[in-house]
Amino acid sequence: MLHTPPEVAYQILLSMGDYDLPAAVGRLTVPLLAINGDLYPMDLTNVRNVKPDFEVIVMKHMGHYPMLERPEEFDGLVSEVVAALVRHAADGGPLRLAGALPPPKARKEVRLTPVQLDRCVGR
Repeated sequence: MLHTPPEVAYQILLSMGDYDLPAAVGRLTVPLLAINGDLYPMDLTNVRNVKPDFEVIVMKHMGHYPMLERPEEFDGLVSEVVAALVRHAADGGPLRLAGALPPPKARKEVRLTPVQLDRCVGR
């Protein structure tokens, strides 16, 4: 992208506005896996609403680029993920990733009164 003319990059970015990522993810017929850092958490509940079998391994004290920040640890996790995918393909059983986050617990809905809401936002 570094050498892409600005007018081309602009058109690429504009075209992404209509892209329906949840619909595309929902059509996946292969496992969706991620290795993320905990400093930029993902919304696991919403991702699993679209792709219930989504698995993520979260590296502690890690930013947005785990492959650059701690490459050896990241490479080890990638090797574990590949091994799990190979086992899954061979035996057809459920995909199990060591260290993957468990499904989130159901959240209780919280309803605030207008007065409580004003206090939250400092009015």
